[in-house]
Amino acid sequence: MALTLILASFGAGGYALRGEAEAFVSTLPAVAQQLRRALAPATGEGEGTLAKVQQAATELESAGKVGDNSTAASGISSGASATGAARAASAAAKPASTSVVTRVVVERGGINVRDYLLTGTLGVVALAGQLLVVVFVAFFLLAAGTSFRKKMVVLAGPKLSQRRITVQALDEVHLQIQRYLVVQVATSVLVGVLTWLVFLAIGLNNSAIWGIVAAVANLVPYVGAVATSGAAALVGFVQFNAIETGLLLGAASFGVHLIVGNLVTPFLTGKTSKMSPFVVFVGVLFFGWLWGVTGLILAFPIMVTVKVVCDRVDELKPLGELLGA
Repeated sequence: MALTLILASFGAGGYALRGEAEAFVSTLPAVAQQLRRALAPATGEGEGTLAKVQQAATELESAGKVGDNSTAASGISSGASATGAARAASAAAKPASTSVVTRVVVERGGINVRDYLLTGTLGVVALAGQLLVVVFVAFFLLAAGTSFRKKMVVLAGPKLSQRRITVQALDEVHLQIQRYLVVQVATSVLVGVLTWLVFLAIGLNNSAIWGIVAAVANLVPYVGAVATSGAAALVGFVQFNAIETGLLLGAASFGVHLIVGNLVTPFLTGKTSKMSPFVVFVGVLFFGWLWGVTGLILAFPIMVTVKVVCDRVDELKPLGELLGA
């Protein structure tokens, strides 16, 4: 029942957003044209910014070539007078020859949308396979009930004290992860509501949908905030046809994530867990580098489990103290 409700909610959310996705894809040609017009120079105002940068790069390249040629010429001129007669004699002895140099220019091909679609399709198939594996793992874990818990208690050792410590560790891991999930859901809802209100005040269309997107993206630390801000800036530019408004929407979205992530989330996490914020940040970076987005999501539960185990093993208590707040 739990898996059915979760999958049904995701399916309903995707079905509700299908119209927005289709509308956004249909505006991509207009987005490209508007970006080109925004970056192109206005009539009678001289060259645009990109043209000026390209001109500066060309001038620097020409200056480098002139410097190389002058250096080579100064080194050659010292020996030119000594070998001039010999070169003249050899040139007179050899018959005249004509050489033709053909200049080859390699041109880059245009953007092939089919190649990008093929790569994206393979990525979507791989993601769908991973999600299917997650669903089956969750199903079998739920079906197993407390059997694995009982097996871990039995494997802890024959002594009652060892089994009691194992039970306490499992209970604390369960409690810490439960609190962490509650904090994540609460902060995500807060991010969604604030994003919806800010976008509604600015005048962005479908601001409620963007609130839902921001709430879901907030579950992925750091990456979700950047992705939502970039998408909001692009959509704002398309709707208002102004770079300033697009940047305002992107900055507003990132500001909401920044305030909630740096003020509300650390406060609630500190109240509900015993982990050091610095250690959590370093752990998120490490597991994100190791496993990507999956590592960003699983970093805190893994570190909580490690700390709970270290706190109950005498040889590992110094490490548990280092991980604690």
